[in-house]
Amino acid sequence: MENKTGKLICYNIKASNISRSDTDRFLRELAGHNDKSNHGKYTYRKRGILDEIPHIKLVRSVIVVSSNKSTQIINLIKKYGINAYIRDILLTEDDINKLKK
Repeated sequence: MENKTGKLICYNIKASNISRSDTDRFLRELAGHNDKSNHGKYTYRKRGILDEIPHIKLVRSVIVVSSNKSTQIINLIKKYGINAYIRDILLTEDDINKLKK
């Protein structure tokens, strides 16, 4: 039987009172970013945690992941002291199929 539980992760950066540089570091570690070199001549992607973990992004700052893949994201949130609400949820069949990738 497939794992039908997931985690709903809602994070709030504005309410966390962290510096802008820490906010940027957090978002880059979480979502990755595009980097340019040689005055914009070359562009490449620096991958983040969400590039490696199958997830569903519902709206800004709200992510659904399977329960067994959530530890990296939760540890990153704790590392930066981000205010977050993390709840266990039951996944639908459609969600399970999206999170298999």
